[in-house]
Amino acid sequence: MLPSTANTTATTPTGTPSTSNTQPVPTAMAIDCNAAPQPGASPIRRMTPFEYDNTVRDLTRDTAYPGAALPVEGGAGYDNNAEVGAVSRLTAQKYMEAAEVISARASQNLPALLGCDPASGETACVNTWIPAFGSRAWRRPLLATESQEMSSLFATVRSSLTLAQSVEAVLEAFLESPHFLYRVEAGEMGAAVKVTDYQLASRLSYLLWGSMPDDQLLDAASKGQLAQPALVATQARRMLTDPRTKAMTHRFHEQWWNYKDVRTVEKDPAIYPDFSPTTSALYVEETNRFLDSAIFEGDGTLATLLTSTRTFVNPALATFYGVTPPASGFAPLDEPSKRAGLLTQGAFLATHAKANQTSIVARGVFIRGGLFCQVPPPPPATVNTTLPAPIQMGLSTRGRLEQHRSDPVCSACHAQFDPLGFAFEHYDAVGRWREQDSGVAVDSSGALTGTDVDGPFNGIAELAGKAATSELVASCAVTQWFRYGYGRQDSAPDVCTLKQLNTAFKAASYKIPELMVALTQSDAFLYRNTTTGAQ
Repeated sequence: MLPSTANTTATTPTGTPSTSNTQPVPTAMAIDCNAAPQPGASPIRRMTPFEYDNTVRDLTRDTAYPGAALPVEGGAGYDNNAEVGAVSRLTAQKYMEAAEVISARASQNLPALLGCDPASGETACVNTWIPAFGSRAWRRPLLATESQEMSSLFATVRSSLTLAQSVEAVLEAFLESPHFLYRVEAGEMGAAVKVTDYQLASRLSYLLWGSMPDDQLLDAASKGQLAQPALVATQARRMLTDPRTKAMTHRFHEQWWNYKDVRTVEKDPAIYPDFSPTTSALYVEETNRFLDSAIFEGDGTLATLLTSTRTFVNPALATFYGVTPPASGFAPLDEPSKRAGLLTQGAFLATHAKANQTSIVARGVFIRGGLFCQVPPPPPATVNTTLPAPIQMGLSTRGRLEQHRSDPVCSACHAQFDPLGFAFEHYDAVGRWREQDSGVAVDSSGALTGTDVDGPFNGIAELAGKAATSELVASCAVTQWFRYGYGRQDSAPDVCTLKQLNTAFKAASYKIPELMVALTQSDAFLYRNTTTGAQ
């Protein structure tokens, strides 16, 4: 069985701050996992901007992406962390403005929105639409009193406004309701309450799609066909074949691997004159195609994600990288001597670099914290984190950093992650292969310490190969999926769920789609805890 990050004491090196999705793992608790279910905390989840856009699209067919105007929140590296979200006055105002715009657009085509012709009897048409639309918007059947309130709202507004304006007002009310914006799980109270079928439908859809349940999932909930874990798994496997799962997986990885800001990354035009926002957009497409290929079209293993020698380029990106371009469009590119999975994608490399040079520290810290879940604390306030020498011919970035490490205050910290960052030095600050840095032959050798796969390596391919065989890395991947999938930081009571997930991941030969199914079978997913202040 894999060592769970929830019940394994991690080696915690010191050094520079890591990305926020590599938080320290909790200390073990004495919990009997064979006793009652242990779901851990069950915070109320509010839609993220990504989920808001997806839900609005699937509910109203509006593809204008109104969530872009919503404030981005989150913690522990993920924007869906329900434990740190708070609704400010600005957030509430943005939700209201978005609902108004969405409702105004949808009300321009009433027959399409209502699913009936209001000309043949508008009151009957609207009163039929309200419970049907409401059950999809709120992801559960409306109570009779709720339907009546919406019907009364329509009648009140209709007495002085047009039909379209009256429907628009009702639609706004649906979209501004907490029942739309939040995944409210009211009901029985207790430390381990079984989640209802409709609540499970929402948990499934937002876990795997980042969106609302489809009609098939809501129908299954209405018939009690989510009452058993095996039935939930059947739905999960069906949902994995939907393109929405790929989009959700893209979102997860750009936050786990901390390249979410690649779309706005900037580089020094004097050094990289051919880099532009267009390049960043191509990076995103490259990485998304790589993820789809590795996870859903290939063997789906964590090892492939880390070690695949394949990427995807179109003529423009191939020219930028300096490789032979395909005839047209995006096509596979195999580079056995240069590629090592997600670690050698332009999106990751350009984000984990400075504007004018590579960042050995940022890249090494990600390996230590993001892959091994061994989180370096921030450097002391008195330590100068600036490299001591400017860029100059005859002195590589590695050489300048080694001068910096000669300070004994710095050396103990940097020894934990600098040797890992050295592995990337064949890739410059925009992700292009190089043999020299400032006129000096690149030295990409280093060594792993403090892990279960310690030893020397030369280059990123060898380091990635070691990581691909590490049980600590596999367990860290489980922890990251836990945090994103359940929208919260893991804590000591989650030892049982993490143990379940690690066991399932190993049994499935570390296949990522199987881990996604396993997420739907855990105590944390199938039960909720109403004794921790969240329902």
